[in-house]
Amino acid sequence: MLRLYQLKVDDLAPEVAFQIAGGPNKGRAKLAATLMRQGYYEPVADMDLHGTSWGVETLYASTQNTDDVLSWSRNPPIGVMPIEPVAFFDQGQLWGRRSSMVGDVIEERDGETVMSRWVVDWQGFREVPL
Repeated sequence: MLRLYQLKVDDLAPEVAFQIAGGPNKGRAKLAATLMRQGYYEPVADMDLHGTSWGVETLYASTQNTDDVLSWSRNPPIGVMPIEPVAFFDQGQLWGRRSSMVGDVIEERDGETVMSRWVVDWQGFREVPL
């Protein structure tokens, strides 16, 4: 199973938010590990692999809001299981979760055991120390 964690960007100091979610940063994986331990991520979706070759790229691509799918969390693609809450009211409007972005983390899990952890990087993914 894969689990997507979204960074709580609004809870971070602006300079830390830029370091983790901004431009190229060779230290992004280490910073993601630190922020994960400090509780700056929240689980937002699971993907059961069902013996497929799906990977972190598939979960990342499946959690993008597009013109066709305005909210991946309110209208989840096949295989993606959003974790509550999937929608929020703000100024009288119903919103779903944001798209996955640089700085978010995807874990590969076997039950409750974390097998590997990856941070979305500027280009691709970087392995996060466990």
